[in-house]
Amino acid sequence: MTSSIRSFSLLLGLGMAATAASGQQPAQASLQMFLNEVQPGTMSAPQYCTLVFKDRHFHSEKADIKRGRDSDRKVYEGQLSDSDWNAMVAIIDGK
Repeated sequence: MTSSIRSFSLLLGLGMAATAASGQQPAQASLQMFLNEVQPGTMSAPQYCTLVFKDRHFHSEKADIKRGRDSDRKVYEGQLSDSDWNAMVAIIDGK
């Protein structure tokens, strides 16, 4: 399961890099997937959050939190390609 999530994260990251910052907002689209990762316990706590909607739009943020404040935040938005969407659905629906 962990390797599937890592594989999907890499695939999603590549898709985001290709389509980052399109500036379009999904209009009342249903949520297909929500990923959130927080790594506490360090001086700087990285946080990752990704939303993928059923209309294939995504919104992803990466933030570095130091002393309770954002020291760096990056936002990526775009639309997944057919191949990325199919790969994601296969991982979600798989065993």
